[in-house]
Amino acid sequence: FASVCCGEKQNALCCSSPACNYRRDVNEEDGNTFEALKVNIPAGTLATERIPLQALVEEYFTPERMESSFLFSCRQCSSSAPPLKKVRLTLMPKVLVVYINRVSWDPVRKKNVTLENIVEPCKALSFFGTSYTLCSVIFHIGTHAAGHYWCCSRHIVGGLETWWTYDDSNRRACRKNEPFSSE
Repeated sequence: FASVCCGEKQNALCCSSPACNYRRDVNEEDGNTFEALKVNIPAGTLATERIPLQALVEEYFTPERMESSFLFSCRQCSSSAPPLKKVRLTLMPKVLVVYINRVSWDPVRKKNVTLENIVEPCKALSFFGTSYTLCSVIFHIGTHAAGHYWCCSRHIVGGLETWWTYDDSNRRACRKNEPFSSE
């Protein structure tokens, strides 16, 4: 698994001053190796919305402004403005696993809610000059404590692409556009 699915990422704190290009690499406590990109559904997302998977991955790499309470002093320009946290991949995995946290903060109900069928899969992802073709989608319905898993998997035989659904001991051909539809 590790030789196929592991990649390496590098977090950095960057000066937020437009004229400065200072960057300080920061190592994670558990190292910089990852087995899956863990992306989040944006806070306030409604259960009726559909978010493209490509957009969630791009959001993961969007620089994040740190809170004003975060102490930072730029070694290059002496700015004390909150820095930007940037993530970049330094080693691309052969197979990319994307884990989607479907829990989102609902500001109206003032609680976390689990969103079903919110992400719109795409047949290919592309970022940092590398493209990945979707080969499988694993679904979960239920809560963190209990639920049910099933998957759709891509098969190519004789140049013909077909998708199959695996659910417990059952296997069937996917319905048209499954797993790419919201059905």
